[in-house]
Amino acid sequence: MKREALAIVWDIENVTPSINSTFMKGLLEYAHTIGRVTAAWVYGDWAREGLESTAHQLFEDSFEMIHIPRTHREHIDVILGSHILYLLNRAPHIHKLLLVSGAAQLAPALREIRSHDVETTIICDSKNADEDLLILADNFKDFRDLTIAPLEEDIQSTEKPTLSVEESFNLLREAILYIENEERNPTPEAVYVRLRLMNERFDEKRLGFDSWRSYLAEAERRDIVHTRFKERNLVLNLTPHARVPAEQALPTILAAFLKAVREAAEKTITSEGKKAKLQDVGTRLLKADLDYHQHGYSKLKKVADAAAKRGLVIVSLKGSDYLLDLTKKGREYLEALGTP
Repeated sequence: MKREALAIVWDIENVTPSINSTFMKGLLEYAHTIGRVTAAWVYGDWAREGLESTAHQLFEDSFEMIHIPRTHREHIDVILGSHILYLLNRAPHIHKLLLVSGAAQLAPALREIRSHDVETTIICDSKNADEDLLILADNFKDFRDLTIAPLEEDIQSTEKPTLSVEESFNLLREAILYIENEERNPTPEAVYVRLRLMNERFDEKRLGFDSWRSYLAEAERRDIVHTRFKERNLVLNLTPHARVPAEQALPTILAAFLKAVREAAEKTITSEGKKAKLQDVGTRLLKADLDYHQHGYSKLKKVADAAAKRGLVIVSLKGSDYLLDLTKKGREYLEALGTP
């Protein structure tokens, strides 16, 4: 069967992976599973320091690189929107779009693109993605879910990942707090998007609920959330019983992961300072009798990705080593949790 034509449009100033090479490989592999790539455009300030190796790799992968000076960044919605619509009008056989950006100002352009009967998948950075933009897409993923890490030996069991109802409600609480801290309205739709970004395994039907609405009804019955209208929108608010500081809403496995990163970093010194190897972190979790599969993660890398999505660690590669470093926010979380 002939695969549908697909276009990739990447705003590299909005989604800038710390490991560009493995993301690009993962992005192209994912693109080939959903369509046939017929156009690939990437937009950025190519005069900016630090993009040299990325530009070389993009050229090797046949991306068309379009220069947008940072002084014109505020016009990104008009530039990308008009270019995509021009492409769709010029090539009406393209029915799928892989948009690599989570910028809120692209929402009007995306609505227009959808009117062309184009199936849209958004690849975003959870740390800056706008939930209302992702609601408009047919599908969405965090870019870290596509990055390819060096082959790791799974030092834990072969148990399939599971996510309990209780832990999902902890994620629900964390999602609402995140949106509130960003000074946005935690509408049911926005909270659902944020939940899926935080843990791609979240699925209300797997948890035994027939719909998102019934899942929220159970959360309300358990005195976790209550609903109210704000500016004509239905929003979710945490009850006083469920409201805690952001660091206390962190899933148990991630708090343990941060502690393990800090400990493992003391054992590994690189040219850039002390950093933790992913496998060393896994060994420490295993010794603490913590199995990440029981927290909804299929691989140790997925736990690292979850921490990176929250801005708690920075990921880098050195040779075949997958290295982790706590961010300032990650260190502050550990201090606030009183982790020894």
